[in-house]
Amino acid sequence: MDRSSDTAHQLVSDIARRLLVRVAEGDADALGSLYDLTSRAVHRLALLLTRDAEAAACLTIRSYERAWAEAATYDARQASPLVWLLAFVRAESEDLAPAA
Repeated sequence: MDRSSDTAHQLVSDIARRLLVRVAEGDADALGSLYDLTSRAVHRLALLLTRDAEAAACLTIRSYERAWAEAATYDARQASPLVWLLAFVRAESEDLAPAA
């Protein structure tokens, strides 16, 4: 990655962190902004995990519902906002997997 890409990535992470603080305070508009900022990556992972457009859409929604419910637990020292969201996608995909 070049320096301008690193700077852009850091800017997006900083914006997402500020939005998560607002989401933790119950700001639904901030959740919408966080969705707008990150949903392409979240949905892309959901598609890779499910290989089904409808299931991926459901998984994406469930992941943001979980982000809404757990925003107060976000710790920037542990992960970037996007990594934190992608962990929800992964966890939720395991919940959607059929029992063996």
